[in-house]
Amino acid sequence: VTAKDRFSTALFMGSILSLSANPVIARILLDMGLFKTEIGRTIMSATLVDDLVGWGLFAVILAEFGPNATGQGQGLQIFATVCAFIGGTILVGKIVLPRIMEWILESMPRPSAFISAVVLLALVGAAASEHLGLHSFLGAFIVGIALADVAQRHPEPFATIAEFSYAVFTPIFFVSMAIGADFVAGFDPWLVGLITAVAFLGKISGVWIGGRMAGMDDRQALAVGCGLNARGILGIVMAAAAFDAELSDLRLFVACVLMCVFTTMAAGPALAAILGRRPPAA
Repeated sequence: VTAKDRFSTALFMGSILSLSANPVIARILLDMGLFKTEIGRTIMSATLVDDLVGWGLFAVILAEFGPNATGQGQGLQIFATVCAFIGGTILVGKIVLPRIMEWILESMPRPSAFISAVVLLALVGAAASEHLGLHSFLGAFIVGIALADVAQRHPEPFATIAEFSYAVFTPIFFVSMAIGADFVAGFDPWLVGLITAVAFLGKISGVWIGGRMAGMDDRQALAVGCGLNARGILGIVMAAAAFDAELSDLRLFVACVLMCVFTTMAAGPALAAILGRRPPAA
């Protein structure tokens, strides 16, 4: 293993450990009645920053060290491209997309045309990020952020998309991931335990320190850290992308997937224990 390989793997681990599963955390906060509280708003705002930083860094890693990397050391240029793509997409989404989506709702069959437009925008965003040498997931993710205001005004079509995605695409993703990797052969209990421990300690302690510096008390800062600790399916997607790009071996891939599962399972009960609310139903 070369020093470059170790460095790229270390950067990938920094990316996946920085992630927070925005959809999963939102559902936990909703089920616990915390979504509109001060802590809930703080957690959701932080997950957005976490995910943008994590996926932005991962896009740079893929462009610099992935299978199609040029090896020319253009890290700053790639990072500037990522920032421009994220900022431009969100800006267009805030200014242009609401008007377009309102026109579709008023002029075309409902809700089929609206749903088709959302799916098309996600695919265009994915294709654009892939064309720039970034990961396709980044483009689709940014389009979702850009459509947040539209989703607040018209939640029903997005709920339909979410239900269909959870029922169809999520099982397909997990099956395809399991087929492509031998989880029994790659299971290393020591590596799983080490990465999971670092994930818990790093995220919770780091957020606790930041929360205390921002004026929170110990309980609030600890609650925000436990809420942000869930990596969810976003972390699993990143682990699968890194495995495909040969940034991690089988053992590390399995350990990262299990770490994402464990941190997600612990988020709800930890919040309930700290804040005295009931945990979300299984």
